[in-house]
Amino acid sequence: TSPREWEEIICASQGSIGNGLELLDAKKRARLLEYRSVAKSLIAMLGRSNKTAALEAMSSFGTKRNEVCRQLSFLQSALRDLLLLKKCETAPLCFFERRDDAIELSTNFTAHTLLSLYDASLVAVDDLEANANVRLTLMNMMQSAGLI
Repeated sequence: TSPREWEEIICASQGSIGNGLELLDAKKRARLLEYRSVAKSLIAMLGRSNKTAALEAMSSFGTKRNEVCRQLSFLQSALRDLLLLKKCETAPLCFFERRDDAIELSTNFTAHTLLSLYDASLVAVDDLEANANVRLTLMNMMQSAGLI
């Protein structure tokens, strides 16, 4: 395990020793690192503030409801960090392991956009849990957030 992976495990465990120990399992860690990577790339794409990037971001989500819900939960954690950094650069981070990277990403968004996307992602998870169509739900989420 590389030092970068250790940082990811520590952030992903969110202070829980049990979660941290569980993430030492290579299969669980690989899945977690994949979800975190997807969330980071989604944030980077959405930060480009154009409709093409938003549509490209939609295509990086999975196809199964449970998987998309899990990806959205990681996206929500990242959005939470970015939104807090808009107000206070010393806010404790839950998703990002490197504060400078998060601050740089947060400059690509307005607080309104971050909050809109966060709210839209909560609605999307609710819709997916109620058996909604995955692609349509993601499209609605992007549209509700004003990204497309």
